[in-house]
Amino acid sequence: MSTSLRPVPVVSVALCTHNGARHLGEQLRSILAQTRVPDEIVISDDASTDGTIELARAVLAESTIAVSLTVISNTVALGVTGNFEQAVRACRGDIIVLSDQDDVWHRDRVAIALTAFDADPDLLFLHSNAQLVDETGRPIGYSLFAALQISRRELRWVRSGRAGFGSTPARTSPADEGPRRRRTGCGAARIRSRASPN
Repeated sequence: MSTSLRPVPVVSVALCTHNGARHLGEQLRSILAQTRVPDEIVISDDASTDGTIELARAVLAESTIAVSLTVISNTVALGVTGNFEQAVRACRGDIIVLSDQDDVWHRDRVAIALTAFDADPDLLFLHSNAQLVDETGRPIGYSLFAALQISRRELRWVRSGRAGFGSTPARTSPADEGPRRRRTGCGAARIRSRASPN
């Protein structure tokens, strides 16, 4: 009887910041407290002037968890899309989990994503809902999906695997119905190839 062992995926977090010192420490601590700690955190900072980068380095330095940290400091702001693109391109992982500076993750967020990717080798993108909170972390009464006015029909399509980006399969996380103490949506992607475009 032969058993094939799948390689353990390298997990990267692409975390984008811009003057995020107010919330970043809490988010970094929630990443470091994951039941499956990521192997690397890539921070792409969009020209912060509030000590965001110094705070990030201090939080990781005080941690007993060994996580590789890459910091990219933009002297000129790229904007949200350009900043995330830069962060994702710098990640070395097989699985890349997206993070905003003001997110706070449940302890099993990375583990749930890895379980979904492991269960479906064709799955390339995964996202989950988020519970929106105020500045103090208290729920404001609705989720990200509600704020984006995503219909039940659209959610059924996503859950069934019929929705996605072109031919890229996408599904919601099994934890969609649970609370997410975050202000923004989240996503994770499986990287199939590291080949550079010409």
